[in-house]
Amino acid sequence: MAEERDRSVAEEEEEAMDYAPVVFQCQRCREILADSLAFIDPLKGPKASVEMGYVSFSAVTESVTIGKDTSSTKKTDKDYGCFYLPLSCSGCGSVIGKMYTSTPREFDALRDAYTININKVTNYSLGSGHSVPQSNQGAIVTAKDMIDNEMSKVRQVVVTLSKRVTFLEQVMKEEVEPDLEEHPLPAEKKQVPKVMVPAAKQERSSGTPSRANVNKMSRRPSQNGHWSPVPSRRGRKKARIEVSDDESDN
Repeated sequence: MAEERDRSVAEEEEEAMDYAPVVFQCQRCREILADSLAFIDPLKGPKASVEMGYVSFSAVTESVTIGKDTSSTKKTDKDYGCFYLPLSCSGCGSVIGKMYTSTPREFDALRDAYTININKVTNYSLGSGHSVPQSNQGAIVTAKDMIDNEMSKVRQVVVTLSKRVTFLEQVMKEEVEPDLEEHPLPAEKKQVPKVMVPAAKQERSSGTPSRANVNKMSRRPSQNGHWSPVPSRRGRKKARIEVSDDESDN
């Protein structure tokens, strides 16, 4: 009897696991859109809905927003001839499906139902995972909250770095100012341009002839047309003294 009870309990648990509710979330922002309890049997709908990759629900959460403008399908679409309102996620604004308002007879089962594209959602089976620890429950946030959190962290880092740079600039400025007071920088010396004085002016100012003039003055033309050196003043004086001595002897 005990073994039969254990088997029945195990079978009930397996059945419960096989038919565990499935939660459908937005693939972009992880907002909960619907669950399998409101799931419409796809066998009741048209085959085209399965081929298009749509699933329909009789009820959805408040995260699903119904559009106001009615649109029609194109000739190339498999649901051609239907009029619908677009369904979008209130968390991120992405279009996730349709609500058919006017359909051919083939799509009557999907009229006024929430038909969602399976490529726009992700699902999670209840009871398939482990419970989240109490310490990690705060980490389960939406994509928007995660982005805001990261932006606030970046903002704090930028503000901290800006304060450090300002502090370092102030410290360097305080260290440089005392050094300038103790050891001032030398003033730049003004270079006076040199004035080139002509040679003639230098002779007049100094009173001494230049070598070129001395050479010209120390030569005179001879009888044969050649230039001969002129004796200096000392030589002339000696010659005069010798002549005067000869005259006195005579």
